[in-house]
Amino acid sequence: METTHEFELQHPTGLSISRRLTEGERISNLPQVLASRQDKHAGWVWYGLPAYEDRDVVVRIALGFNRGVLEKVTLSDGNSKYGADWKDWSKEKERSRAASLGRWLSRRGFPAGTYAWGRVWVGYDEKAGTGGARIRFAT
Repeated sequence: METTHEFELQHPTGLSISRRLTEGERISNLPQVLASRQDKHAGWVWYGLPAYEDRDVVVRIALGFNRGVLEKVTLSDGNSKYGADWKDWSKEKERSRAASLGRWLSRRGFPAGTYAWGRVWVGYDEKAGTGGARIRFAT
């Protein structure tokens, strides 16, 4: 898939999410993000960003750093119409959640596909039972 620009999102915290973002850069200035830090060992550390509304999507983003370098970004639509917890879960709702994110990313110029800078995946993860999107940067 061809695109003339690399993946980049501007989060309301002021954080510019792209493969140029490093773990130490700007994250340390965001206490609410630092508080979400999860060390998964073997070099992987994850941070959850504050959710924000963008039209009909409640954008939830997690950043996955491997040895300080951003390699993965996961996105979910936290809109209440998809349920608040597992008691509201259904495969149909999760597929709708994924479709919502697919449209949201496409409007920003990043439909699902492979690019020179990495890959955008949108769909339902059968193993996790969740619908969402993943960005994986080429290393």
